[in-house]
Amino acid sequence: MRELSNPNLHDIANMSHRVELWTADGQQVRWAVAATASVTVGHAAFEAAVRNWPHERFTLRNGILVIREHPKSRITSERG
Repeated sequence: MRELSNPNLHDIANMSHRVELWTADGQQVRWAVAATASVTVGHAAFEAAVRNWPHERFTLRNGILVIREHPKSRITSERG
């Protein structure tokens, strides 16, 4: 609770672009790697996460909209 009351922390609820690390089965988010209001910063954070942990599953999302994912799912690959 002490961290939540810290006025130096950013308001994460208003940061709509998130880089998320998923469980191996892709069913749950394990960890929010980054949260930002800027899609440009989100792309940079996504690329850094994939470089550091290439065997993990990541998404860059704005709410429920998936902007990027790693590795690409078969469905996404077939569309694009």
